[in-house]
Amino acid sequence: MGNCALGRIMEFDTDKAPCVRMIPGAKIIHTGFLKKITPVVHSVNPFGYRGQARLPQKHEGVFRIVIAGDSNTFCPGIADDDDYPARLEDYLNRTGGRKFEVLNFGVPGLNLEEVMDYIRFKALAFQPDLVLAQISRNDFEASQCANLSLRRRSLIAIIRYIYLARVLFILEDYRFKDNETFDKNVDRMKRFASDLVEISRENETPIAVIGFYDPMMLGDEFITRFFHQSGISYFPLPKNFDSFLVHDLGHLSKPGCDQYATSLASWLINNAIITVN
Repeated sequence: MGNCALGRIMEFDTDKAPCVRMIPGAKIIHTGFLKKITPVVHSVNPFGYRGQARLPQKHEGVFRIVIAGDSNTFCPGIADDDDYPARLEDYLNRTGGRKFEVLNFGVPGLNLEEVMDYIRFKALAFQPDLVLAQISRNDFEASQCANLSLRRRSLIAIIRYIYLARVLFILEDYRFKDNETFDKNVDRMKRFASDLVEISRENETPIAVIGFYDPMMLGDEFITRFFHQSGISYFPLPKNFDSFLVHDLGHLSKPGCDQYATSLASWLINNAIITVN
């Protein structure tokens, strides 16, 4: 089994927002959560996000994109600089014409409201020209912070060292405790979209939503129309991506990160969300 090391680069504080954060300067060798994978280095830069450290104040002429999301954006199991935000930056810079930076504010386990908090209290401080909010099917679960009182230090230790405990933990998490009714989820999505629009207007910064695994399991066409009605562009997970999923909790493989970044870049350019010249 894997070493379940992701928790060692994360910290929690229910008195602050966001209440779950990456530990600045932390570094681990990750070998998977359930299935053992090839060891890879996961590191957090001094500013508390994954990838090359960039100052909050960007350089003149740089077009900066920040991506806030859950583990699908953090990309566990993918080596530093091979995650899809890093590949997106590389692809855009190879198109020529201007300088791009893509900052990875993905944090394993974030739910819908925590992604929003990460945008408000972390990502916006880095002067983005574009904000991408990544959401996924399991983002309708209860927040990690809401569960903190139930997950004692001893329980966390058991999950870390006993394989069966990890399996039971995953099964419990995937019961969708906050997914009781369709109407409830639609209301959460409406608040999420409304908050994104408000932040976009207040900060004069474009915001788009990018997806993994069909949020609310209603079909990408429904979700696209849903966000379009709020004036927000939506990028769904490209079709036929099952072959790019790693069996350890279904995250993208390295080729999957490359493909996702390429597809996302084409979508951003073709929809005039960014310009490369």
